[in-house]
Amino acid sequence: MNRRNQVLGGHRLEIGIGIASGDAVVGFMGSHLRHSFTAIGDAVNTASRLEAATREYEGCDLLIDKSTERMQQAQGVAKTKPLGQATLRGKRSKVTIYTVLRRVQRTL
Repeated sequence: MNRRNQVLGGHRLEIGIGIASGDAVVGFMGSHLRHSFTAIGDAVNTASRLEAATREYEGCDLLIDKSTERMQQAQGVAKTKPLGQATLRGKRSKVTIYTVLRRVQRTL
């Protein structure tokens, strides 16, 4: 899409994705008058903060936390690069973050 937009003189589409693994409560929250489907928990907040942090790391559209990195390494899903420790808003301790470079092609 970005290549097409560039040729046509359009705007570049830039997105940020943050992924964190952990416990969360997912479901309809609220009262009988007003409720919505949502997710709450530390992992949800961390993922949101990682998404916001993609703006601070040039060329990093996808950031993951250490627990996600451990799980994806066990499955051999992607090639990643550690970016070190980051202070994320609302977190008391620093979070080890990784950027995803590419998907690993697995043969069956």
